Amino acid sequence: MHPTLDYLRERKRGATASLVSKLECRSGLEIRTFRDVSLKPLGQIPAPYPETSGHLIVDDNEFLAEVMQKKPTGGERIAGVSLYGGWLRKVWGHFLMGGTARLWPIVKGDLLKDVDTVIFFSNDLKEPLGGNYLELMQLLGVADKIRIIDHAVCVDRLIVPDISFEHDVFSSVECRDTFDYIRMNALKCRSRKTRRNAPKKIFLTRSRLKNAMINEVNLDKIDKLFSDNGFDVISPEHMSLTEMINLFEEATELATLSGSIAHNLIFDAPGSDRRHIIIERHPRPNTFQINIDQMMGYRTVYVDGFYLPNFSCSSNSVMLYAMTPQLMDFADRANWDVRSFDGYNSTKTKHKELKQFLSRYRRYFGNSETIAQWEIEDAPVIAEAVIDTCRHYNRWLIDHMPLLWFDYLTPGFLYRAVKSMLRGR
Repeated sequence: MHPTLDYLRERKRGATASLVSKLECRSGLEIRTFRDVSLKPLGQIPAPYPETSGHLIVDDNEFLAEVMQKKPTGGERIAGVSLYGGWLRKVWGHFLMGGTARLWPIVKGDLLKDVDTVIFFSNDLKEPLGGNYLELMQLLGVADKIRIIDHAVCVDRLIVPDISFEHDVFSSVECRDTFDYIRMNALKCRSRKTRRNAPKKIFLTRSRLKNAMINEVNLDKIDKLFSDNGFDVISPEHMSLTEMINLFEEATELATLSGSIAHNLIFDAPGSDRRHIIIERHPRPNTFQINIDQMMGYRTVYVDGFYLPNFSCSSNSVMLYAMTPQLMDFADRANWDVRSFDGYNSTKTKHKELKQFLSRYRRYFGNSETIAQWEIEDAPVIAEAVIDTCRHYNRWLIDHMPLLWFDYLTPGFLYRAVKSMLRGR
């Protein structure tokens, strides 16, 4: 299934198309078995990996564990048959895709009845799991077998399935089937009441996440844009996973913002004919989401709905949504009401939103440009968005007129401000 890339900036469109062409879909994953071994967490270690006399197990995002193939002595021992589940991470999107990547054998056969323990390593999650983290594992049928640890253990018998998803390299039939299994189990709770009252168009919002409304500038306008055009605005973290999946099943259109929240769309049916709309909030293509959409065969429309005043990392929490030419083009073709962004091109509006973004950004990061090491290859795409942003906010980012209060204490800024006043600008 080919995504719709018409509403992305030119370089981002090319980078996204290139990624789509390179992604693999695999099948026939394998399972390895070890007896009387020690299993040790090594953490996140970029390649080249350390030398070892044992066997390295590599999870997505280069989280490593080590299996020592010698009879262990001392330390904690986990008796019986253990399945290695990989690494769990607190960020929902990573939990979703990384935490399920080795659980596919459970879906494919009767392996689970022979497994006594599912071992996960984690640096930031502890037992017991709660909320949708727990419910995901319950829908998979493994919640009562999970052990989350951060130390080496001795294992009688260890089953290590291949990972079924690597965000920028491949997906698999096994990964797709795992999420379809979760979905089908959730739909067993489907009721007539849900079918009758469910909204037809759903927008998953970030606005009720902590600090999102102040760190993500114009987030309220994005919510209203979708609300004004017939979408029910829903916060997925305030409902159960089962409820969300049941709502998806009754919808005709699903929309959200890029990031972990968009990964929830994986709970739509494989090959669904529902249109997915994702409002992008950073220039770097979200490799997780693109891989998910390709694996599941979704009709996804990506729309650049942001500006980027400086080089900043895609994982930052400070964002600036706006009525970009790309979002306006999308809205025009869909004949949408865009009054939520009234006056978006006025000097007053631009001044207010740019000031808010830079103030929040400075609060977290000072004067630093926060592009990450792993984003270097995407520098041209990020630069494209920064340059586009400079043109939009040219009064402050090209002409360098005062914006923040301390600008008026700087001679150069003050000189330009006075000169502009005298010219009546």
